[in-house]
Amino acid sequence: MYRTKFWLVFSLCLVFCLCLACQALADVVHKTDGSKLKGKVIQEDEDFVWLKTKYGTVKIDRYDIDRIERGEVEEEPEKKPERPKPDTEPKPDVEKTKPKLPPKPPKPPKPPKPVKPVPTKPGEDKLLKQSNLDALKKIFNERMKAYEGVPWQQAHTYETDHFNIRCNCTKKAADRYKWLLEKLYEKYTIVFKAFKPKSIKCNIEIYRNYTEFRQVKGVQFGVGGFYQPGRHVLCGFHGTMGTLTTDGILAHEGCHLFQDLFLPDFRYAPIWVLEGMAVLMEAAQIGKDGKVHIRGVSPDRLAHLQSMIKGGTSIPLSKMMNTPQRQFRAQHYAHAGMFTIWLIRDAKAAKKVLQYLYNDYLRIAAGGKGLQARQITSGDFEDVCRKYKVTLDKLEKKWKKWVMKQEIKRPGKVVGNKFICDKYGIVVSSPGPGWKIDCKNVEGRDLCFMTNKDIEGRISVSVTGTFGTPRLDEYLSVMDNARQGRIKKLQNYKDMGRDKKEMFGLEGYESIKEYANPEGTITKELQRYRTRAVSMADVIYSITCMVAPDKYDAFQEHFQKVVDSFRLDAKELD
Repeated sequence: MYRTKFWLVFSLCLVFCLCLACQALADVVHKTDGSKLKGKVIQEDEDFVWLKTKYGTVKIDRYDIDRIERGEVEEEPEKKPERPKPDTEPKPDVEKTKPKLPPKPPKPPKPPKPVKPVPTKPGEDKLLKQSNLDALKKIFNERMKAYEGVPWQQAHTYETDHFNIRCNCTKKAADRYKWLLEKLYEKYTIVFKAFKPKSIKCNIEIYRNYTEFRQVKGVQFGVGGFYQPGRHVLCGFHGTMGTLTTDGILAHEGCHLFQDLFLPDFRYAPIWVLEGMAVLMEAAQIGKDGKVHIRGVSPDRLAHLQSMIKGGTSIPLSKMMNTPQRQFRAQHYAHAGMFTIWLIRDAKAAKKVLQYLYNDYLRIAAGGKGLQARQITSGDFEDVCRKYKVTLDKLEKKWKKWVMKQEIKRPGKVVGNKFICDKYGIVVSSPGPGWKIDCKNVEGRDLCFMTNKDIEGRISVSVTGTFGTPRLDEYLSVMDNARQGRIKKLQNYKDMGRDKKEMFGLEGYESIKEYANPEGTITKELQRYRTRAVSMADVIYSITCMVAPDKYDAFQEHFQKVVDSFRLDAKELD
């Protein structure tokens, strides 16, 4: 009996101690208006955060959130009514006295509704405060240092598990590329787990800017990197090319490097397979968990492919598979990438069958399962299809339907009359009532465009890479030379001048052009274009209006309002 009581008391004490040790740590949401809410974050996406508080669950717009402290503040445990002490207070007479219930707690107040920031005058805007402008300038200078780097003879060198790396950017940038390359290698081993790579250390060369890369390697404009099969050498540059960064270039060319390690003869593999895999990797993203995640192809490639399928100009898969390397163009890359990801990951119908089909096709080039490596012929894919009782035509029809259902995920969102893009630190407003901001149906380098059904004209906000040429004058010179071929296709082209104009204390310019574009997807009519742009060393932010020449003067009031509302948030860019 004594022993039973002892264990009962011991168990109760243990449970009590565990309860004390497991006091919940609360999340604290600090809002932009200075207030804060305590609770537990139970769900979140890129637009909202759902916080469970003791008063109920609150849905908070991310635009209203300054920061979130996760599990850093201890929640106050609920106070329970104290039990009377048996040795100090007499026991109540149960027969004569009814037990008194503890008083009801007061009704909790309703949680405060999320308060959206009140628009302020330009002089009171927090993004126009000197602290933000100084931070932008600091970020610009740090980015410039990476492009200036050090001479190639003094390049930073690293020997990792799989690479010998040389990079003459700043050490901070070089350290990151070393880390990224090993992360990519780890991902390749997962994606291509059916094949074993050779144990060879590959040489990586990353030049501090695009000009040096082109001068040393002698590549033509538009080539962002390359891999030399057999020699196991990958070359690239620090910077951005369009929407593709050095990360994407290393991921794309690094995929070719890995293919060379598991294919007995790189030459035998079909170009659509090699580039299809690489296109998937170039769009991979580094998550908060530090892992590489494959999301599909880039938004630009997906938009290009959907446009071709919708317009009836897509390339038949049989033709794409037999296109030689020298004729492989941007449209072929888009087809190859989307067909590859459908086969190896996203096909819902007979998913495993398609994976097996793809691997068997690849083994013909790899010489697996007793096969001798050889050049793949035009009928090999159809032969493998017959083995799995499908046809390429049927696969193509299912694949096209799947492609058209894919959502193009572009950075940024519309909140009221504002377009906000955390990736590029942009906040910009529409000209006023009646204007609509669209960030879904955009093309090319545009992030969003603004239209009004009652006003002729269009205003777009864009971001493009500087091709590793951070000095504005150099960038503009490079782009002018690159556009010469495109200008010849335009009609009634007029260059009406370009002037330097600073914005936020950073280098910028304004230009006006006029032309008709016979191949235009928006309009083929004569239009006048006015652009206001600012440089952040590796990207150019631009606001452009497009309007008929006779409507141009009246339209400038709307354009100027958008320019005046444009802001860059240093916190998002740091």
